[in-house]
Amino acid sequence: MKVCPNCGATCVDDVMFCGNCGYNFGSGVNTNSTQKNGYYGSGYYPNIRPRNNSLAVASLVLGIISLVTLCCKGFGGIPGILAIVFGCVSRSSIRRSSGRETGMGFSTAGIVMGIISLALVTLVIITIVVFGVSYASLVNSFDPSQYKIA
Repeated sequence: MKVCPNCGATCVDDVMFCGNCGYNFGSGVNTNSTQKNGYYGSGYYPNIRPRNNSLAVASLVLGIISLVTLCCKGFGGIPGILAIVFGCVSRSSIRRSSGRETGMGFSTAGIVMGIISLALVTLVIITIVVFGVSYASLVNSFDPSQYKIA
């Protein structure tokens, strides 16, 4: 854990800026300090809002696509896998951003939908294998001579 020399807040080791005051650990400059014209006198940038992580949005969209393609075409495995991967990567990126990125709910929803899609694809494959084998054995054991049509 780093301690900010400007405000004394504790920060994660791999962050570049203090989440409390904006101190730049790389150059040693407080990016949120009062400017010469006094414009940033309050000590923070009032118009900067956290942005959504684009991988989190992609995870959500791929999760939705995986469920829709599973219902419509019966094929949702690849978008489901991508939704899980993008969701996990975006969750770690959001955690490391020190509040500059949001979208944890998007990534969680994408991961959940991807897992549901993969579970349903696995269930469909198992069902096809089990009933496909039993149907083949039923067809092979069928003897039409037993049934006489008058």
